[in-house]
Formats: sequence, C-alpha cells, structure tokens
Amino acid sequence: MSRRADPSPAATPVRRAGSRHIDPVEAAPLPEPARPATPEDVHPAVADSTAKTRVLDLSRKQLGVLPVLLDMPVLVELTLSHNALTSLPDTVALPASLEMLDLSHNQLTTLPAAWTLSEPGTRLHTLNIAFNRLHTLNIAFNRLHEFRMDLSPLTHLAVLILCNNQIRTVHLPAASVPNLTHLDLSNNAMPRLDPELARPANLKVFKVDGNTFRVPRYDVLRLGSDAVLQWCRSRLQ
Repeated sequence: MSRRADPSPAATPVRRAGSRHIDPVEAAPLPEPARPATPEDVHPAVADSTAKTRVLDLSRKQLGVLPVLLDMPVLVELTLSHNALTSLPDTVALPASLEMLDLSHNQLTTLPAAWTLSEPGTRLHTLNIAFNRLHTLNIAFNRLHEFRMDLSPLTHLAVLILCNNQIRTVHLPAASVPNLTHLDLSNNAMPRLDPELARPANLKVFKVDGNTFRVPRYDVLRLGSDAVLQWCRSRLQ
C-alpha cells in the first residue's frame, strides 16, 4: 500500500513567486550593544606611547577610523595625515591638551557638526584638513575674529558655514572655492560687506544677516540670498 503524503504545511514550505525563503537558522543575529573603548581597542602605534607623550605621528598607518587615545593627558601634536579616514565621530575624544591636529591627505567628506574649537579647556589652534574630499566645512559657534584659510586644496567644497563667530574680516578668493554654493556668515561682527564674497560663480545661498554693517540695508537683507547676491555682484567690476 502506498504511503500518503503528509498534508501538514510544515512538511513542504510553500514559496511564492518572487519571494525569498529564509531559514530561521540562517537569520542574522542581532548586533551586540556598543561597549566603551578599552585598552584592547587602542592602535598598536598608540599603545607604544606613554602618558608623557607630547607628539604622536600616526601618518601612513592605513587607518580607516580614528584611533582611540587613552591616557595621553599632555599630547600636544597629533598627525593623522595620509591615511584612509572617511568620517569622524560626532563625539571625538581628543585630549584637551591638543594644540595641533593634522588630518590632511585623507578621504573626509565632512567634519562633525558638534566640533567647536572654543570649548572650555580646549587648546586646539591649528587644524590641517587639506587634500580631503570635504563637501561641507562647518566652523560655526567658535570665537573666530578673522577667517583667512587657503581652501584651494579642498576641491570638492560646496558648503562653508562660519556663522555665530566674531568674524570681522574674511579672506576668500573666488578662485579657491570654484564649487562653493552655500556661504553662511550670519551673526558675526563684519563692519562692511565685501562684494567680492559674492564672486564665486556657483554661489546660490549667501547669508550675512546679524552683522554690524549698515550697507546694504535691512530692506535688502530681508529679501534673502538672491537680493544680497544681486546687490554685491552689481558692485563688482
């Protein structure tokens, strides 16, 4: 006598057209919760350093992430150039003693928005970000009195945010920022609006409200970027 097939649905899984069958045994496990950094996470080049290290060179180490820096209270100079860094965490645990940070020749596309160079106890005064792929450079909410930085190595830069500082003068040659589309200089202390700032050909967003200059008047500023750009460019030779 022939044996009848088991009609139970569990005996023969039904696969609908276009669907994918996933065996519960093959399902990906849930990710483990993040844990605090430990000495085991420290890069070997950092582990070889001591608590008295003042200068640390981690260039050309093929780093893809920012290394953990533990127990380096007197570190003054940190070089991370010529690596493969593509991003930085919003909360970067850098020693408060750090004065110079070299991030040049990496693959960074942006810097953390939470970064401020004027946090209480922060000594950082030199930041080298040349030869990256930065699209956005945000240096808002610092205590800058002047902006004079050669941005020509940042060939991908499109957004420059310098608002809420104490900037009085800005040196920004149009040739150094050919792809700039967004420039925010609002809430600073500029006594005069230099029409040259509007020279970059691709500039579309130009924010300068909240400064101390009186020309152009508020009637122009309140109309937005198009009106301010038109006012500036009409005064360019």
